[in-house]
Amino acid sequence: MSNRLGAIDPQELFPIASSLEGSVIDIHYYNLFSNSFNNMSVQQNIDFIYNNRSAQLNQVTTSNEPLTFIGEWVTEWKVSGVAKKDYQRFVKAKFNPNN
Repeated sequence: MSNRLGAIDPQELFPIASSLEGSVIDIHYYNLFSNSFNNMSVQQNIDFIYNNRSAQLNQVTTSNEPLTFIGEWVTEWKVSGVAKKDYQRFVKAKFNPNN
C-alpha cells in the first residue's frame, strides 16, 4: 500500500494494513513538492531532515505497526544557489537522518 502524497497522517493506512497479513506500507517524503521547503535555506532543509524527519520515521516504524519502507525519495529541491557540496550534505542527511 502507498500513502497519499501531501500533508496527511503517515499512519492513515495502519488500521487497514494491520488487518491484512503480509501488508507493507510505502512511505514517500519529499522536500521538492512543498513550497515551505523551497523557501528555506540549504541549511534549514538539512536541519529539518535531522530534527524532524527522523521523528517522522520513528512514528511509522514501530514494532506494533505494519512493516513500512521508504520506497522513493529525491535529493532535488528548489532552493536557489545550491552547490554540489550542498546536495551532498542533503543526500547524507536523507540517508541517515538519525545521525
